[in-house]
Amino acid sequence: MNEASARATQLRLRCETQRQQLAEELAEIERRFESADAVLLSIRNVVVKPSFILSSVAMLLLGRRRRNKWGSLIRRGLFWYATGRRAHQVFQMFKNRKA
Repeated sequence: MNEASARATQLRLRCETQRQQLAEELAEIERRFESADAVLLSIRNVVVKPSFILSSVAMLLLGRRRRNKWGSLIRRGLFWYATGRRAHQVFQMFKNRKA
């Protein structure tokens, strides 16, 4: 009985050590992929939402004084675009409920 309990304790300790090693290896792998994920997210945003990259380039090219004016205009435009999009989604949701 003592042998079996000692063996079980030894196996539990070995399992815990292996779990810790796997957790450390997984953390290292995740750290490696974080930068790749950030790059892919940026590329996705550019492909899916080219207006963001165009507005960013425009902001960089414009002077400081004009940037504030254009930035305000772009922010207002994006606000109304997002508001209209949300309203459209809500109307679509109600339309689909009736059908």
